[in-house]
Amino acid sequence: ARGAIGHGAILADCVETLAGLPGRPDVVSVQGEPGSGKSTLFARTLRAVTGTDVVTLPVSIGISPDSAQVDGFLRTWIRDLSVHAGRPVPDNLEAPALNLPLLFGERLGEVARTRRVALLVDGLDLLPAARGERLFWLPRPLPENVCLMVTSSTAGVDPALETLGTVWSLTLEGLSPEEGAQCMRAHAERLNKELNPRIVEALSRKRLASGDHPAGNPLWLRTALELLMTLGEEEFLSPGQGEAVSPEQRLLDLLMETVEELPPSLEGLFSTLLAHAERAYGRDPVRFVLAYLVCSVDGLGMRELRYLIERHSIAEWVAADVEGIRYLLAGQLAQRGEGERLRLLHREFQEAVRTRYLADGSLEQALHKALADLMGLQSIHDPGANGPV
Repeated sequence: ARGAIGHGAILADCVETLAGLPGRPDVVSVQGEPGSGKSTLFARTLRAVTGTDVVTLPVSIGISPDSAQVDGFLRTWIRDLSVHAGRPVPDNLEAPALNLPLLFGERLGEVARTRRVALLVDGLDLLPAARGERLFWLPRPLPENVCLMVTSSTAGVDPALETLGTVWSLTLEGLSPEEGAQCMRAHAERLNKELNPRIVEALSRKRLASGDHPAGNPLWLRTALELLMTLGEEEFLSPGQGEAVSPEQRLLDLLMETVEELPPSLEGLFSTLLAHAERAYGRDPVRFVLAYLVCSVDGLGMRELRYLIERHSIAEWVAADVEGIRYLLAGQLAQRGEGERLRLLHREFQEAVRTRYLADGSLEQALHKALADLMGLQSIHDPGANGPV
């Protein structure tokens, strides 16, 4: 199955499976390399099913520090299922002795007797294994009228899935050169820009050590294009360019030079993107904004970020600069939910941020302490506020 281009037919099949159309499997297992579009397919499927009669219980593993804690998302799901079942939420959900998988299975079966229930797990391979497997918390087989969709960067189907019911396995392949070129042009059009054919050709020409072309990875391609589209004035007017060269030619020369220097690996490209942001806005503002977002559980609002960053005299808060960081890294950030909270989108980018800025465990501890202090202030002043008063 193709990645970003060609998701339409795959998306329709996933939605129909979760909706419970006759003849569909019990489990959908989506595999693909990092950046191949698994999380995008996951999110689009969830959006398509949300608002229908299907009860959706989603979790994205790795999107926040505590997202891989099975007990955490089971408690959330038990609360949701209790509401759908018209039952009171158990008072003892936090009790250590409570058998959460057993209670979850009971609530799941109860709701499934009258409603279709879809469980969605993005990043199954990131769940820690317990009792010899990652899916010990699910009833076997799945109750009738329940389906499961999982994504994973691990090749092949997790054997535990086959104990739950019938499995549909699909692998998201890389983009073909033609699809990659189509993606590049479409992305430029969305930004009201025109992409020179030489840039398209140069990006398509790049190769990994394995011989694969990185432009076949949708996340690598999108990140490379966003970096090219945000080259600043200082880079554009770099010294050594004669006035005889037209501005258009100078820009094309700069873009071609940048493309040639882009690392073909996703990890290397993220490192280049972060270095680009640091040159534009300074290492400390970029470091603290991104490190706090990585360490936060549910993302952060702008008032919260301001409060946190002002704790570090080394990183003076400049609202315009943070807006600039958000614009430059727009492809890696999302701002949504209550209070327009800012979050990091991609697990691979989160890992790049951790590697670059949080290799020293003491800094991460300090940031977690600051976040805990912030939560304490919020509970004192206004539990619903986006940052301290």
